[in-house]
Amino acid sequence: MKKFIDTDHPAFRPLWLRVLTTLVCLVWGVVELMTGGPFWAMIFLGLGVYCVYAFFFDFHPENHPSQRPPEAPETPRDPD
Repeated sequence: MKKFIDTDHPAFRPLWLRVLTTLVCLVWGVVELMTGGPFWAMIFLGLGVYCVYAFFFDFHPENHPSQRPPEAPETPRDPD
C-alpha cells in the first residue's frame, strides 16, 4: 500500500526533519485558523496530525532502508 508520506525516504531519517515537518503543518494550520481560513486550517491540522502518527508512532527506524547492510557486488567468475 502506498503511503501518503513516504517515511522510508532517506530525507525523513533525521529526527529534526520529522519534527520540523510536523511543526510546520501544525503551526500553519493554527495560522489559517486565526486568520479566518477554516478550510485550509482543517487540511493543515489534519496533515499535522497524520505527520505525528506517521513519524512518531508508525516510524520504525530499525526497518529503515538505510539500516540494512549494503549488498556485496557480484564478481564475475573466471572460467578456469
